[in-house]
Amino acid sequence: MYSITARVISTLYGGNLGCDPLLSKKETASKIFQFEQEIDEWINALPDCLLLISSSSLSLDNPEDPLWTKFRIILSLRYLNLQVLVYRRSEEHTSELQSPPLS
Repeated sequence: MYSITARVISTLYGGNLGCDPLLSKKETASKIFQFEQEIDEWINALPDCLLLISSSSLSLDNPEDPLWTKFRIILSLRYLNLQVLVYRRSEEHTSELQSPPLS
């Protein structure tokens, strides 16, 4: 997941340095689709003990194995962070279309 995150930051955010020009809307959409596929492949390759966990399926009263539950929660939060990074760029393009020009 960290290698995907690094590529997302490098590709969609110019390495987080603010020096690279932004991708076009079409290039951004294409890259997002590519990252979606990579993320899906990563999720499908996870072993059962590290499957992502949702808050609705989380039982804090009596977790099966507290250590593995902790790992799954951390991994799930990092996955959600990656999703935000990927989709925030498309949202920025969408909001540019909807906001009126400044006068």
